Amino acid sequence: MGRVVGRGLEGLAVFAFSQLILGLALLIQLLPSLVQGLIALYRIALILSYRLFSQILNRLNPLTMPHGVHISWGLWRVASSVVLSLAIGLTLWLLLGWHLSLMLVAALIVHGLIVGLTWEEIEKPAGLHLGVNVE
Repeated sequence: MGRVVGRGLEGLAVFAFSQLILGLALLIQLLPSLVQGLIALYRIALILSYRLFSQILNRLNPLTMPHGVHISWGLWRVASSVVLSLAIGLTLWLLLGWHLSLMLVAALIVHGLIVGLTWEEIEKPAGLHLGVNVE
């Protein structure tokens, strides 16, 4: 009787291992389409961030122009995009009550830099290309 149970458990372990290998193979096969989907989602996030930042900066621009600061142009735009990204991202993060990390701050800074540096290219149909199309 113990031998039958042992063989049954052995067969179950082999079956579970084969299902794991099959799942990994399917994941590897689907990886290119998953990456393309993630890139598309990030592009949408950049476009939405650009639109939000543009609205905010266009409203703040008349307030800063008398001081000689044009916050929707050049390095001022990049700096203000980073500040807006940090302010909005950290506010949402803390409102959700999640733990703050250095990686989050770095990701928000990079996000603000990307939006600020690619400002003119984000909404163009052939503008911002994330990744390389390998065929």
